[in-house]
Amino acid sequence: MFAGIARLNIRLMGTPEFTFGGMPQTLNHLKSRALLFYLAATGQAHTRAHLATLLWGESGQSAAYHSLRSSLYHLRKTLQLVQADGVLITEGELLSLAPASYECDVLEFRRLLAQDAEMALSRAIALQRGPFLQGFTLADTPAFDDWVQIENTRLAQACFEALDRLTTWAESRAAWTDAIGYAQKMIETDTLAEAAQQRLMRLYVRQGEVGLALRQYRQFENRLQQELGVMPSPETKALHEDILRQQRNHAAHTTSSRLSARQSNILPFVGRNDLVQNLSAISEAVRNGSGTTVLIQGEGGIGKSRLLDEFASGLIAGSPPWIVLQGACSPFDDLLLHGPFIEALQNGTADDLIAESDASLPDARGRFFWRVLQTIRSMTHSVPLLLAIEDLQWANSSTLNLFGFLSMRLHHLPVMLVGTVQHAEAIPALQRLITLGRRRRELHLLSLAPLTREA
Repeated sequence: MFAGIARLNIRLMGTPEFTFGGMPQTLNHLKSRALLFYLAATGQAHTRAHLATLLWGESGQSAAYHSLRSSLYHLRKTLQLVQADGVLITEGELLSLAPASYECDVLEFRRLLAQDAEMALSRAIALQRGPFLQGFTLADTPAFDDWVQIENTRLAQACFEALDRLTTWAESRAAWTDAIGYAQKMIETDTLAEAAQQRLMRLYVRQGEVGLALRQYRQFENRLQQELGVMPSPETKALHEDILRQQRNHAAHTTSSRLSARQSNILPFVGRNDLVQNLSAISEAVRNGSGTTVLIQGEGGIGKSRLLDEFASGLIAGSPPWIVLQGACSPFDDLLLHGPFIEALQNGTADDLIAESDASLPDARGRFFWRVLQTIRSMTHSVPLLLAIEDLQWANSSTLNLFGFLSMRLHHLPVMLVGTVQHAEAIPALQRLITLGRRRRELHLLSLAPLTREA
């Protein structure tokens, strides 16, 4: 941080510590440490009367001066042990630290900020390890406590403003990763700064991380409710709604492209119109907020995927269009947790959720299940959702468990959970789901028979 001969290095932005020649030093006398920290951070001389009032204001004048002399003795003794006795300067009633004999991160922080240059500001924020004098407390020193609080507020505000400048510079050159890093540090400095929260959400979107933008909103919303009992401002809510619309448009575009590619080389859809009408009737109830599960079973190659594609195409073309997310199981998914759900959620840009999907511990899996449900809930804030998982006969236990978990918890959401399978009741997990779902009238089982010649 600094160049030159060995000097006393005092770091106060975070847990206070001081070194000499790179070696950590200790000063057990608390008031002596407070005296050193105050002289270092202010970088100027102070009268004995001021220092006595600052640290012993609750004592009488005579006792305060006596305590000051005692603390100075302990401080000098410690400095002499490391041959740094020239650091403390006494000039009559004035006490100070020799500027050329010590370094302090607070003074360097202010010096760098004054340059107002990108490199200097970047070096300045790197000095902040935490709150000013973190963890350092004294008893019966209200004046000193007030100074610490005021200084901490000033430093935090200066750091916040520096980060704001750095974010702007990074945005100007489209360095989105750098800008996101600075914006994240702004929020670490002030977790309730709503403008910074909005900025970070927009930066995530600019980088294509729509899922992270939505997660940032949820975290901010939860913090506001927990700490202040309020909701985000109308501006932040409007930004959230705009990001949700972008997410839905992305999902619709991705699914539409996938369906077009899958349907381009197949024959026209015939013979299953009654089943499409059946699914459409079910979807009307879902649109009104009554979520349900549909299992479509039939032999391989009988047309389950074709039926699902025809139905999904109608939902996408409807008004308002549905969000349609699709994933498929594979006989090679044994080692891939929640594989088809990851595939489906990628279409919905739930990037932050996908990052958590490799959780292996039971409690982590439980949290992941609830996060999937929370993500689905946020996606269906104003439009219905079709979540289709194909070929459940190949599903591993993690996929079946998540399918069942969602099936039991979607009844108050505009969500239609659809699974295709060859023989549903041959899979114990699906057999249990059919029994429970039918009992609750929240599951439909559709069986596809071979088409007749007339069809």
